Amino acid sequence: MSTRYLIAALLAVLCTAAAAEDPARASLSADGGTLQYEGPLALDTIRQLELLYQQSTVKPRELQINSPGGDARLGMYLGYLVHGWGLDVRVREQCASSCANYVFPAGREKYLEDGSMLLWHGGALQPDWQAIIRARWPHEPARQQAARDDIKLWQQQEQTFYGSIGVSQLITVCGQHEQWRKAVPQSVGFDYSPEDLARFGIRGLHLPPGGWQPHQRWNSPAFFRAAWCDKPPAPVDEVLCGCKFDQDPPGASAPAAATPSPTSP
Repeated sequence: MSTRYLIAALLAVLCTAAAAEDPARASLSADGGTLQYEGPLALDTIRQLELLYQQSTVKPRELQINSPGGDARLGMYLGYLVHGWGLDVRVREQCASSCANYVFPAGREKYLEDGSMLLWHGGALQPDWQAIIRARWPHEPARQQAARDDIKLWQQQEQTFYGSIGVSQLITVCGQHEQWRKAVPQSVGFDYSPEDLARFGIRGLHLPPGGWQPHQRWNSPAFFRAAWCDKPPAPVDEVLCGCKFDQDPPGASAPAAATPSPTSP
């Protein structure tokens, strides 16, 4: 397995916000003004979205999305497209994980529909990567080192991405500081108040007329509201999501052409 896909393996074993996911779908509204994305981030579907945009005579101005997220590099890839096309982003039901990390912040104007959920649960700076690596490959030092190298590359790519859109990279991990881990252990993730989103650099945020009240889609563990921070959480020696590592996760041996470079959409 190439080092490029070690990070895909790590991402696949992280606890996710959705238990079962339908196949992703991309479409264009009847009036041609809105791109629509439904489902987990998938390379073929993102490329279908690109094709819809490229073939449009009058270019769409908005991306409506309902996604539990997916691979981080696919999230950055779609985020670069959204930013480059100057699209507004409208969250319908949920935008979680890599969708919240990279797609939502890349929008020109950002709309949260009534009850919509915007959920973070970590990124390249999260504090338990070393623990995940040791748990996943306890007796394979070469794979451990390759994974560390790839995470370092991901951190650099993520820093470049956030620099290009003018948003703080810390938005992905502030909810993983110790006080939150103790207060809400094993949570599926966290969101932020509109005021804190602005402190991270989120501009052009539009809320429903009655205010934004995310709908809790799980009974326990629930997500929680974290707060802005000015530094990443310190490394920890435990796997925060409590994941199991009994076998290779799906997609761990994907072909090398499956993941585009997030720096060249």
